[in-house]
Amino acid sequence: MEDTALVRDLAIVGWLAVITAVALSRLNLPVVAGFLVAGAIFGPEAAGLITDADEIRHIADIGVILLLFGIGLEFSLERLRYIWRTVAIGGAT
Repeated sequence: MEDTALVRDLAIVGWLAVITAVALSRLNLPVVAGFLVAGAIFGPEAAGLITDADEIRHIADIGVILLLFGIGLEFSLERLRYIWRTVAIGGAT
């Protein structure tokens, strides 16, 4: 029964992500900001659509790891040379 609840929760999260992405792309707004707003509105503590909040949090952590990995793939050493002072000052504080 728990596997069915997890699949249901993942389906809800997936459909909310798709609906948010389509709506915001049509409005020419950043999709990532929409995902954050949708998470705040429909999250485990907000709307009560999600039954197992701990499992979704673990999956969300994996999503953040993959997002950071994707950003790392896009980042180049040339760009780091251009903004190294800002990165050094921001990292030191």
